[in-house]
Amino acid sequence: MLISIIGASGVGKDTQAKLLAAQLGLPHLSTGQIIREEAEKQNPVAVRALALANKGLWTPDDDVNQLLEDHLRSECPNGAILTGYPRTENQYSFLKFLAGQFTYPLKAIIHLTLSEQIMQERMDKQAQEALAAGKPRGDTSPEVMAQRVRSYKETIAPILAAAKADNLFIEVSADGGVQEVQTLILKKIKA
Repeated sequence: MLISIIGASGVGKDTQAKLLAAQLGLPHLSTGQIIREEAEKQNPVAVRALALANKGLWTPDDDVNQLLEDHLRSECPNGAILTGYPRTENQYSFLKFLAGQFTYPLKAIIHLTLSEQIMQERMDKQAQEALAAGKPRGDTSPEVMAQRVRSYKETIAPILAAAKADNLFIEVSADGGVQEVQTLILKKIKA
């Protein structure tokens, strides 16, 4: 099965996806992580994508679709928990197409929501942790984070509407603690 966890920067997508992946026995694929890893290998598509991400801009649909499909085909015979995807209507359509190509269904698009204040606190912490780990990311400066939030707000509404129309939409508030949010997610995907 495919489950995608989407939300603005700092909502805890990767944290929740890792927990959910462990619960369901599926791999977690983060498009951001895929792009960073593939860029280190000098994959030209990923290098171009990373340059855009470091400016707070979305990767072109065809590029991120290609990277995701390659990883799903090579690493995910039974499905995956995705984060950072879909971010556009075209990516959502491609995700539904991909699910049709595999033997597993697209089960849910989980939208994590968060108050602006907590979101900013988490993004600041994310930037500090990356710097402390000696792996500063170009997409964690205050200016770039603000651009990421703007881009997210500009593109999310059509994806949410499409997921609702397809009965795949689940919304969960991420304002609570990690385990509290995970419990809500599990309860809603099992409903």
